[in-house]
Amino acid sequence: MLGLITATLAEADPVIHALKLKKIPAPFSYYKNEEHHLVVSGIGKCNAAAACGWLAQKASYTTSISTTSVAWLNFGIAGHPEAELGSSFFGHKITDNASGKVWYPHRINSDLPSTNLLTVDKPLDTYKPDQLHDMEASGFIEAGRKFSDAELVQTLKVVSDNSTHPLSEVNAKLAKTLIAENIESILHGIDTLKLLSKVVDSTDSAISVEIQKRWHFSVSQAIQLKRTLQRHRALLGELQDIPDPLQQAASSKEFLTLLQQTVDIAGSKL
Repeated sequence: MLGLITATLAEADPVIHALKLKKIPAPFSYYKNEEHHLVVSGIGKCNAAAACGWLAQKASYTTSISTTSVAWLNFGIAGHPEAELGSSFFGHKITDNASGKVWYPHRINSDLPSTNLLTVDKPLDTYKPDQLHDMEASGFIEAGRKFSDAELVQTLKVVSDNSTHPLSEVNAKLAKTLIAENIESILHGIDTLKLLSKVVDSTDSAISVEIQKRWHFSVSQAIQLKRTLQRHRALLGELQDIPDPLQQAASSKEFLTLLQQTVDIAGSKL
């Protein structure tokens, strides 16, 4: 399954038609088919977080490792000081302007470029340099990571305004047009996430059992271990044996730290 969150119906409409989604009665504007579930959240990070949580609860997903991994994509329009109207980007660094909190989504293999993304509570008077500006991404990514692995929670934004085409010129018609013109990029992003979710969902149970025989893991640590092994498989391939540096770990906590460092380094190079 793939969960899609976007702010307005104008942004959602081209994707609804491309994926042939059907409207389902719900508290949110909700559209689905067998593989894709799309929620129109409304504008703002709180709405995006609420929509993400509602969809996760509706589908009965939890953070348990035994649950099927679900990919999440927040798509829509965003401003940028210099980027050309209609250009599209994944977000590789997401900053909440109000709190200063930062997330670093793992870069996925895609032809699309990625850039910094700043989430604001209301439009700024001037653009901050070298980054997209939206109003949903930070709420979406913080909520989405509660229900799925970090690399499966991504944002894809289409530039709707810049220093020469101000935000005042953006309307529903333009938003719909820009998303429609980028529909192939959005569908490619969706397909990439779906493929990745299938890889991440395959747990490396044999090596997990071997590791847990060597070190004592709490229940929460065992879940964390399996999630990290999933990420290792997605980014570096299946872990066959315990690497020598990790053999020296004095505790389960130290082992997890070393393993996570290995995977994080691999993710940062994508």
